[in-house]
This record gives sequence, structure tokens and C-alpha cells, in this order.
Amino acid sequence: MHLSDITINSGDKVLVIALRAMGDTLLATPLIRDIKGKFPMTTIDVVAESLPAQVLEGNSNISKILISPNRGSWIGAYSKLYLKLLKTNYKASIDLISTPGSALISFVANARIRVGYRLRGRTWAYNVAVKRQSNNNYSALSKYDLTEDLNVTCTSPIPVVSPLPQHTAWADSRMQELKIDFSKPIIGISPWSKRVWRRWEMDNWIRLLIELRQHGEYQAILFASNSERPFLKLIENTKDYSLFWADTSHIHQAAAMMKSCDVVLTADNGLKHIAVAMNTPTFTVYTDYEGVSPHAWNPPDRTDHQFLVAPKLIDENTMSSVTKFIWDE
Repeated sequence: MHLSDITINSGDKVLVIALRAMGDTLLATPLIRDIKGKFPMTTIDVVAESLPAQVLEGNSNISKILISPNRGSWIGAYSKLYLKLLKTNYKASIDLISTPGSALISFVANARIRVGYRLRGRTWAYNVAVKRQSNNNYSALSKYDLTEDLNVTCTSPIPVVSPLPQHTAWADSRMQELKIDFSKPIIGISPWSKRVWRRWEMDNWIRLLIELRQHGEYQAILFASNSERPFLKLIENTKDYSLFWADTSHIHQAAAMMKSCDVVLTADNGLKHIAVAMNTPTFTVYTDYEGVSPHAWNPPDRTDHQFLVAPKLIDENTMSSVTKFIWDE
């Protein structure tokens, strides 16, 4: 069976399964927008976990966000979600990550056509199994492989975040509270990653921030969750630069504050993609990319989004590359 075997008509419901990581969910928004653009009278629901779901709030292309239990939850926790899916008559489901868990969600939804990647141990859940292509392509673009037969074309690979008014108002208030001087460059800093092997040592970030200070005065805003803050005390308490704690409690708050930054200096994490969505230039420091090229996480042909794979200990090449990018920006 192919997607072209079934016509998507006005009033049909489409389920998009995005699930776990904030970055992966955010990078699904271009495809969701273009499915809606191709079939404007369809209803699109998205399954995501609670934190990634925040990036989808306010997205006019999405009818309903269905919250999935976090990874590792016992099977009974999924019963409420499964019941909702069973009660909804979906014409198609599109599994963007195709893990065993998302494959089960696709199968339970029982859409007439179920699309996912042709991967060992989960193809049974789909009646349209698509070969996963090279992981060197930008992730937002590679997701279009799943809808090739529907002739859904990409109008822009840049992810979509639309901060709700209350979060924009909060961000404006927070910037005033911090007494941010908008006449000086504002650098967003997002140095933490939930995966240990993606973390650059805090001493490296500190040396980099001190080096940047040698080239000009700037203000830095530190972005991370409250649960991550204790791990960032070393970078936050260093007195050789001006650093402010963002103190956001919602992804939209971080997005609205990042929009006011001149550049965001970031590790390989979901907040990097938030900055891209807000059209704020980014420089990403990678350490270990698990066999997936950094090109998969960076918009192609964009000089305002640069990256490098840094050594364990910061070197002159890393410092000069970041310094040139930020001060040239």
C-alpha cells in the first residue's frame, strides 16, 4: 500500500506521533504546517510527551495535542491515551520517530493508513513502511520522506514556535526585572544537555565566556530548567562576565526571551532549536554526536547557524571560531 492509494479529504483526521525529545518534536512542525497547507480542511492531532508538547501550544496547524506518558511509564499509564486514540477515527497516522513505543501507539490508533520507518522490530505496526534515508540531512527535511507519496513539499525547514501572549508578556517583564541593557549585545547561553556525552565541561564554557569578554562588553542570559540549575552554579557564579538567570518555567517563555538575544551559544540540546525557530543566530558546540552528523540538527545553507565539534578541552580554534561568529554577528 502507498499513501497515494488513499485520498485525504475534507474532514479527515490525521495523527502525527512526535513523542519524546523537544528538539525532535519541534523539528516536526514544518511538516505539520505543510500537511495542513496541502490539505487545509483536515484535522491534525499530535501525540507528544508533556515537555515537548509545550512547543506545540498555540500552533494553528494543530487541532489537538495528546499527552503521552513519559518514557519508562508503566503500561497502565498509557490506557487513557490508547482509549482516546481508539475512539477517534483517524484516516492516517504518521509516526515520525518509529520507536517500539511509538509503533505501538500507531497500531492502537488503528488508522486506515499507518506510516512509519522500516526498522527492525516495529514495521509490523505500519502498512506503509518507508526506508529511513541518510542521517546527514537536516532532520526537519528528512521527515518529508514519510509523506513523499502525498506530494507534501517543504516551504521552509525552519521550525515553528508561536509563543502565547501571556508568555511573551512574562518575558518582557523578566527582561525589565533583570535590567537588560538593549544597547549592548545580548548572548543567550544554553550549555547543558540531558545526555552526559553531549556535555562540554563547565570550565570550557567559562573560559569561552571570559574570552568573549576580552573582545567587547556583552550581557549573557543563562537558559536551563530549574532542575538543571544546580549543575550550572559554577558558570553562573563566575564574576568575570555579566550573566543573568532566565528563570523560565515554560518553553514559550524561553522562546520569547531568546527572540531578544543577538545570538544563542548552545550545546546540542532542544533549546538550540527554539532559538532557530525564533530566527535568532546560533552557534552550537558539539562534543559527541552518536554517529549522527551535526548537519542533521542544523538548518542547511544558513550562515547564521554555525557549529563545531569541540575537543574535550577548549582550544584556540574553538575560541576563535565562536568569537568571530558572535562579534561579526
